[in-house]
Amino acid sequence: MITISGFSLHAPLRYLFLAVWILILLLNVTAFAQEKTPAAKAIRETSIKRLIGVWESPDTTKGGLGAIYEFREDGGLMVGMGALVNMTYDPQDPNLQQLMMQSGDKNLDDDSQPQKIMDGPVGSPSYVGVWKFRHYTGGFAFQQITADGRIMLRVPFPIPWGRYEVKGNKLSIMQPGSPPVDVVYKVTDKTLDLTAPGKKTQRLIRVIPTWYHALTESETEEARIRLQRIIKENEKEKK
Repeated sequence: MITISGFSLHAPLRYLFLAVWILILLLNVTAFAQEKTPAAKAIRETSIKRLIGVWESPDTTKGGLGAIYEFREDGGLMVGMGALVNMTYDPQDPNLQQLMMQSGDKNLDDDSQPQKIMDGPVGSPSYVGVWKFRHYTGGFAFQQITADGRIMLRVPFPIPWGRYEVKGNKLSIMQPGSPPVDVVYKVTDKTLDLTAPGKKTQRLIRVIPTWYHALTESETEEARIRLQRIIKENEKEKK
């Protein structure tokens, strides 16, 4: 019989505890070693690179609202919503040039004037490309016009940025004012599936090419201030 700190244990039971302790130690060491192997490191880096960019929900509400996610290489993450509106036009319409966006004077301080931030293919009409302008929600709106008759409007809402960390097959999402949430993720070149505990899987589609972005931290703060000012001005007019 063996006595340890006042307790008596038979030798076979002591050996069993020792064997279990050694097994646990070996499992931890093995897991740590696997995380540090070049193959595991390469897989993790590839997953992070695939996450970088803008993602949006393929479906929207009746009002045209949908999810917008943006992952940055520095670990920044914006989980929000915005207007995702898709329309069409007739490229053969003789009045098209007058109806489409035209560049405002870049010397003006009024950023509500549309400015072209991405040109269309060589030889396409001047209105084809990506346009950016100040939206009444306080932030910016982006509109892409294609030569084949498509118009895509995106209005990311001003939402504070959070952070993310990759942990194996899970993402730890940290948003201001909320506890961290671990979600299972599966990413490909075109799709991102996120499954939060107790919820259905959410599928997002990569924006290719990345023709718009979520509002930056400074743009979000500016939009918040603008929106508060507009609300106060409207309240004064009602009085």
